[in-house]
Amino acid sequence: MSAPEPRTFRALFISDVHLGSKAAKADFLIDFLRYHDAEIIYLVGDIVDGWR
Repeated sequence: MSAPEPRTFRALFISDVHLGSKAAKADFLIDFLRYHDAEIIYLVGDIVDGWR
């Protein structure tokens, strides 16, 4: 099975991925970004956990 063709959007909103937490799915996010391109990517909400 071949890899899907990348999709291009004007904007993507990525929210509440909580990178750094045990529940984070960084591999899923990387795969998503590999096949979804955008002119603008908005990072909103809790992107990183673990602030001290």
